[in-house]
Amino acid sequence: MSGNKFKGIDAYPVTPFSESELFEFLQQGNLDESKEVFDCQLPLLEFICSRSLPATVKAGLELLGIEVRAWRSPILPLPTEEREELLHFLDRLGVIESV
Repeated sequence: MSGNKFKGIDAYPVTPFSESELFEFLQQGNLDESKEVFDCQLPLLEFICSRSLPATVKAGLELLGIEVRAWRSPILPLPTEEREELLHFLDRLGVIESV
């Protein structure tokens, strides 16, 4: 975890938009576009931040097909039910093929 108070920013590797795109929309005054991007991602960010952030992001990267290092204590893999829920969030965002 980054240690900052904005935990959700750590989740951006598993979201379809980069935080820089969101920031650019805000800088350009494109509030409608920035709200649309954020609202699209909010359920996923809430899910990620309500659990073990490192475990959830790592599981998301695995689901995206990105190789990650072996799980080490104290970080444990997500339970199957939560992993499936994460998979559905990623599917709804269009970042993985339909499940």
